[in-house]
Amino acid sequence: LAADWAVERLQKKHTKPFMLMVGFLRPHVPWHVPQKYFDMYDREKITTPPYQTDDLNDVPQAAKDTINDGYPRTEWAVKENQWKHIVQSYLASITFVDTKVGQVLDALEASPYRDNTIVVLWSDHGYHLGEKNTFQKHTLWDRSASAPLIISLPPSMQGEKHRGKTDAVVGLIDIYPTLVDLCGLPANDKVVGRSLKPLLLDREAAWNHPALTYMKDGARSLRTARYRYIEYGDGSKELYDHKVDPNEWSNLAPDAEHASVLKELEQKMSQHHIE
Repeated sequence: LAADWAVERLQKKHTKPFMLMVGFLRPHVPWHVPQKYFDMYDREKITTPPYQTDDLNDVPQAAKDTINDGYPRTEWAVKENQWKHIVQSYLASITFVDTKVGQVLDALEASPYRDNTIVVLWSDHGYHLGEKNTFQKHTLWDRSASAPLIISLPPSMQGEKHRGKTDAVVGLIDIYPTLVDLCGLPANDKVVGRSLKPLLLDREAAWNHPALTYMKDGARSLRTARYRYIEYGDGSKELYDHKVDPNEWSNLAPDAEHASVLKELEQKMSQHHIE
């Protein structure tokens, strides 16, 4: 219905600039989509995400408390042979939404607005599919805190290095100031995000800003190009070096040899903290 609604509006004549916001529920649970999307994925050929049975041995209790008992544990999914079923359901839900997004983009392509429209595609969070012994959101680990973000500019706005993926760390809080900047609208001095226009014109542009994620009870995390630093309301901490540990299996916070890194990230957290 959301895709049909958007297509209908793109087929209408608009005489003023407009913003079209289209939201899709999937891949949020429950993963109920037509059977044909499940049939696109051979369950026996599915590769499950990286998982270590002792992964939580070096994290503080506050971290373990973020794991929601209302969702399955990976150890259960392995024992009951359900892990690939779960991943298949998630993949089916994503593919279902991909087709709906495609319908909207096809309508844009066929409309008079194809060459003057900025397209932004994002999700509000990531999702554990077995990593950290859980299937859920609501954690500060990378699988939950990271989210898809794609921004496509019309040809007239593109730079020489517009297309492609950037390794820069950005946040969803940056979407609004980016659109304001790209559209030439007055800046809002109350906004704490920053425009991503430099990265959109040149994906290799210099960028040294962290991204923050907040949870209840004072828990928060800071992500830089190399590290994820997490601190909980009780003062406990986690530190992961993504250069050598992209799965966040080794909590470096207790190690004295990483004390200087920890202190630097604590200072960054304080500098960028949002009340």
